[in-house]
Amino acid sequence: MSKNDKRKFNILTRQPRAARAAKTPAESPDAASQTTHKGRSKGRRVGRQVLRVLSTLMLMGCFTGAFVLISLFYYIVNYLDPQMNVDLGSYKLAYTSFVYYTDRQTGEDHLLEMLYHTENREWVDFAHIPQHMKEAAVAIEDERFWKHNGVDWKRTLAATLNLFTGGSTRFGASTIAQQVVKNITGEDSYSMMRKVEEILRALNLNKRYHREEILEFYLNTAYFAQNTNGVQAASRVYFDKDVGELSLAEAASIIGITQYPGKYDPFRYPENNKERQETILWKMLDLNMITREEYDLAKAEELDFKQEKQQMFKQVQSWYVDRVITDVLNDLRGTYGYTMAYATNLLYSGGLRIYAALDMDVQRVLDAAFLDASTFPKLSGEEQPQASMTVLDPYTGAVLGIAGARGEKTGARLFNYATDAKRQPGSTIKPLSVYAPGIEYNIITQGSVYDDSPVLVDTRWPRNYDTSYAAYRGLMDVKEAVYRSVNTIAVRGLLDVGVERSFDFITENLGVSTLHRRTIVNGQVKTDMDLSPLSLGGVTYGVTNMEMAAAYATFANRGVYNKPYTYTKVLANDGSVLLERKPNPVVAMSEQTAYLINDLLTGVVQYGTGTPARLTNMAVAGKTGTTSDDVDRWFVGYTPYYVGVVWFGYEQPRTIRYSGTNPALQGWRRVMTELHSGLPQRSFFSATGIVSGSYCLDSGLAPTADCRNDARGSRVASANYKRGTTPSEPCNVHVKASICADSLMIASPYCSNVRTVGMIDIKREFPYHISVVDAQYTYLPLPEGYSIPPDSSTPVYQNLLEPGMSSAASPGVDDPMNHLCIIHYGYPEQTDRTPPEEVADPYGPLNPNDPFGQAGSQQPTDPSLPMNPDDDPNPTQQPDDGQHGGGSISPDQPMPTYPDTNTNLPDGL
Repeated sequence: MSKNDKRKFNILTRQPRAARAAKTPAESPDAASQTTHKGRSKGRRVGRQVLRVLSTLMLMGCFTGAFVLISLFYYIVNYLDPQMNVDLGSYKLAYTSFVYYTDRQTGEDHLLEMLYHTENREWVDFAHIPQHMKEAAVAIEDERFWKHNGVDWKRTLAATLNLFTGGSTRFGASTIAQQVVKNITGEDSYSMMRKVEEILRALNLNKRYHREEILEFYLNTAYFAQNTNGVQAASRVYFDKDVGELSLAEAASIIGITQYPGKYDPFRYPENNKERQETILWKMLDLNMITREEYDLAKAEELDFKQEKQQMFKQVQSWYVDRVITDVLNDLRGTYGYTMAYATNLLYSGGLRIYAALDMDVQRVLDAAFLDASTFPKLSGEEQPQASMTVLDPYTGAVLGIAGARGEKTGARLFNYATDAKRQPGSTIKPLSVYAPGIEYNIITQGSVYDDSPVLVDTRWPRNYDTSYAAYRGLMDVKEAVYRSVNTIAVRGLLDVGVERSFDFITENLGVSTLHRRTIVNGQVKTDMDLSPLSLGGVTYGVTNMEMAAAYATFANRGVYNKPYTYTKVLANDGSVLLERKPNPVVAMSEQTAYLINDLLTGVVQYGTGTPARLTNMAVAGKTGTTSDDVDRWFVGYTPYYVGVVWFGYEQPRTIRYSGTNPALQGWRRVMTELHSGLPQRSFFSATGIVSGSYCLDSGLAPTADCRNDARGSRVASANYKRGTTPSEPCNVHVKASICADSLMIASPYCSNVRTVGMIDIKREFPYHISVVDAQYTYLPLPEGYSIPPDSSTPVYQNLLEPGMSSAASPGVDDPMNHLCIIHYGYPEQTDRTPPEEVADPYGPLNPNDPFGQAGSQQPTDPSLPMNPDDDPNPTQQPDDGQHGGGSISPDQPMPTYPDTNTNLPDGL
């Protein structure tokens, strides 16, 4: 015994110190007997106490167990669903499904297309599956399959004990019936309640179907990697054979994939697959399913995997049917909880009858236009941009036609630019997120006036499409801002509306689902609830063509929104209604708001950036959009018959180098001209509660005498208003000023021919030189005793500004009106100087309802300022984006905080 062991022994056997002290050589036998008797009595008392504790614990355990069982029973009865809305028979029948469309003239249904599986999803009957493949599946997955009632209670109990003793949290013990349940429902979470529900469903499944049917279903639906479901498809992919031709070794190899397809894929990990195959073969031998000789031969057989799949027959559905398939699959999963595999097999093999919302006449026109290369302009370079279009019924939300790309469609379910692509919307977002909510909440009117000048002065943000010396125009009403697609006005309007209210309006009222309050992109937090996304279209991920069409359709439909849909109903093989989609109208805005937006967007087509979209004898409203660096071009246009959205851009976003008419506008007009051929003329709806009212073009308020006596002529205009919102407060922007009638500049004491005019009292201060068109008409009232600057090179009120600040200047004007008269200042009149006959705003329309001076004109008075961003004669200019005009900015740019509103704005613009 070692020293440590002896020490431990001594410690364990050593008596307490008090006991040792009590022992003496004189102790008698009677004393020892009494001690022994006391020890026995104490032991009996301890035993009784232990017994009482154990009895109490057992009683508590019984009560606890009973409570748990009752709770579990209550949960099962009230919350778990042991039934499944599953018909295994319809899954295996492999009936062709049919897509129909309704002739809108006759009301008759016609066959559009047929849907059926390709060979990699071929169903194989139970009798055609080799016996050794069935046995391989049973051996490795569920060896008591033929004996139990859907649940292997022995394995389940073992797995449960393992869980409660600290083993794996993955329950295991799933029978083939339970795996069928998981394959159908897709529910595979590792929770106790989910497992209980799975067990109940497996028991129910076993009652409804024979074991052969369950095994057949399992072998035809199990996943075998390489996007392959079912043993027949797996046999063709891996061995280029019919499943009936598989050897024992090949069958075991395929069955081995199911446990972990990513690990046992023969193409990727042949060593892992071989190891799993041998495990299955050994299990089959152990269960006497195969002989030792068969085991040895199968184990030694060299497997010849085919790395290249057999060429499979490809279906080429139309763009429209592609979208119908997507919508039906999504709705089957959402309504019934099916997995994608089960829903897909049901769609292609369940004999479904699908009734599409398609208008065949519309689709034929779309197909012809997008097959014709001349529909869109040919750009320089070998690669030509893509394009897409969606046409909707504005009154129901029915999708009438889809063109998913240009040219001939060459495959099934290809990427669809009309429904799948999310691209920056540019200025097409403004009516949805700024002007509609602004008018709806009585914050903005058609006559509201904002200053077209930088909102963020330090960075000159935002900038408009025109980046020449006349980038800004000054005070501008909403009507002209919409016609011209002016960015600064949209930003200032959004500040009044509020980004949160705007975000809620476009996402909740108008159904644009691709915008995000908060999302993570490459580790950075992004939000679309901000100024640039909502006023200029610089959203994080983009929008879809279809959702934009549905949102704009609301304006034509008296403010009622309908979610777009591509089918009306889906019937199961037995004729029962499986799915049904009906219009679900939601009032997104008042009828009056929709009317006023229609009025504005009709003006865009009549006078503004959308003039090429005009149709003969048909009301047209719409909005153009061009995004950052001229990457995306849009036109959203609608009539009383249809709403259509066209997108134009490259597959991989890059600059569109084209200086002619917006290509999206060209495509829209090609399609819509043909669709409206022969249709009776219609106008948009009229609404009650709309009144006409006068306003001042420089304040948006009720006109005064000074507004009518403006140096540029009368600044009184009329607009449509919701009743109760017409301006009543008098204009507070116009003030009286004395000008020299000879020079048309601020009169000096030496001017004798003086007249009084109205000028605009607005104080602008910039730390740099900047051009604003109406700058020469600004005039700050001078305080009494104010000393006018002794020269005429600055406005007469320059000293009222902060030192070093500029008030802006009108571009191209030599003798600005708000400068001191250069003819009569301090010396006799000069007879050799001819005063200008007229000084007028080259951009300010005399007719406020025709802001470009002539209805239908496509160019403003000054040809240096392109009226239409999409008709820009100078292709080197920047597009209508968050920096240079109405569209998007790069979502990756940092966003500093705007001090007055705590709103994020793009940096460095």
